[in-house]
Amino acid sequence: MTLGLARPDPLVEQYLRASRADNTLRAYESDLRHFAAWGGTIPSTADQIVRYLAHHGSTLKPSTLRRHLAAIASAHSDMGLADPTKAPIVARVVQGIQRSHGNKPAKVAPLLIDDISRIIARMGTTPRDLRDRLVLLVGFFGAMRRSEIIDLDWADVEWNQAKVKIVMRKSKTDQLGIGREVVLQRRTDELCPLHALRTWRTASGRQDGAVFIQLGKSRSRLDARTVARIVQSRAAKAGLDELHYSGHSLRAGFVTTAALAKFDANVIALQTGHRSLQTLSTYVRAVAFPGLPAQTTLPICP
Repeated sequence: MTLGLARPDPLVEQYLRASRADNTLRAYESDLRHFAAWGGTIPSTADQIVRYLAHHGSTLKPSTLRRHLAAIASAHSDMGLADPTKAPIVARVVQGIQRSHGNKPAKVAPLLIDDISRIIARMGTTPRDLRDRLVLLVGFFGAMRRSEIIDLDWADVEWNQAKVKIVMRKSKTDQLGIGREVVLQRRTDELCPLHALRTWRTASGRQDGAVFIQLGKSRSRLDARTVARIVQSRAAKAGLDELHYSGHSLRAGFVTTAALAKFDANVIALQTGHRSLQTLSTYVRAVAFPGLPAQTTLPICP
């Protein structure tokens, strides 16, 4: 990719790429390939962009199209070009697509602590079981996003007798990599994340690199889709409807469980890393799905 430099400089390009999260870069590259496959070009024009949007307006979600626009805008910015996505006609076409085809974003069901216990009780001691158990427990008690789970390295885990401190060096809302800490407390039951961490470390034979890896020859870092598949397949084996769940069910499940237990919202936000209690309140999902506790008011809601 040409980045608007008078002449190529690998070191400058390295730092420019580092200015964005890896997941963002991969998403932008995929979106630009989609744009190019349709016939889009960089540089582009507002006319070309609105025709691209109109062509896909009934097949892609408005949120997906907005991400594609962000990728196109970024490509122009990196090349020092004027951004055609800022043209008023582009905004109006997006608004028209939203009004014509937009739906409320689908929310997945939370995996509550009783669900986690039900799933864990049906797991064995194979390497896959040990890895998947840790995915569930760290994702739940750490209230982590899928990207935070797969980015976790052993070097980020600080051990203690009663707890483990995880240093999260970057996340979706921390693009500058300032980092924050998440504490996992010891439990005396089968849901203890500390025991699961130690057991998986021994079974995996790894002391450094990625905590969560693919099984088999590659031993590469787990990807976000695999985390989602783990959650869904394990939910299904426990008799839950896998179509209701995704990787985000772990984070939403922690927040909902804590809210139902009447934890203070600020305490929950400290674990999740939310700065806005209003945003945090959207994670409470007990009222949305059949079979979950009926609640009209939860203590986390402002």
